[in-house]
Amino acid sequence: PCKTHGAITLLEIMVESKFCYEPHGDSPTRQGYFDAISVGCIPVVPDNTSVVGYMKYHLPQPEKFTLFAPNIKDALLQIEQMGESGYQKMFNNLIQVLPRIVYAREDVPFDDAVTVLLRQLGCNVAQKQRNKKIPSYCNQKIKKY
Repeated sequence: PCKTHGAITLLEIMVESKFCYEPHGDSPTRQGYFDAISVGCIPVVPDNTSVVGYMKYHLPQPEKFTLFAPNIKDALLQIEQMGESGYQKMFNNLIQVLPRIVYAREDVPFDDAVTVLLRQLGCNVAQKQRNKKIPSYCNQKIKKY
């Protein structure tokens, strides 16, 4: 038997779902949050500690594509209140941010997770070195949704 069978089944369920509840695990930041985004499922988390370390570069404005709800009951209420149009708006925002968390195998027309990280590191170094020219991409604003 395949050792990843359970994980494959879970991902198949996530692909078919609109929302994926991702409670805290051993740490607030968990792989399930990123798995949900990568398969197009809006993550539902208890609070922003799941994404706080990633908000500045990889996941700006997580409230645009993440549902924050302290419990399942509150999550269901928010989902009901947002309706289909609210879901579509969150889903479209999720699709916009998705390339920033995946790793591309070859040259692609978007900035993947590695590119985002390396560019930001380059900007940070350039800004700390007074005589170094700051690359033009450092002046670009992070795309807002």
